[in-house]
Amino acid sequence: MLKSSEERFRFLLPEHSVVMRIEFADVTLKRVGQKWLLEGSNEKTLQELQPLVNNWGQVIVESQPSSELTTPYVVSLQLAGESTMRVYQLMAFEQGLFINHNGETFLAAETKIQNLLPM
Repeated sequence: MLKSSEERFRFLLPEHSVVMRIEFADVTLKRVGQKWLLEGSNEKTLQELQPLVNNWGQVIVESQPSSELTTPYVVSLQLAGESTMRVYQLMAFEQGLFINHNGETFLAAETKIQNLLPM
């Protein structure tokens, strides 16, 4: 039986989730009350990085056959109400991104890696 497009596509993060912390290779953003605290960046400003957090909540993905990504970018993030970090591996290609999380592979078509990572 074929899945409807509503079942095939979903948001990468749970709907209405709030990101409390996000860690890129050498940059960490932490939510402190209504503001963000930036650690580890000598090149990027908070104003440049804050939109990336919002972009994560808007990523729509489609489930793909599980696969291992070669030389992925790694991002860890923590959502409100969760005690552990979620780890995502991202690999860009011409039409978007492949994203691995918890052994599952997703396609984020037409999503540019620079919308999710400080590049």
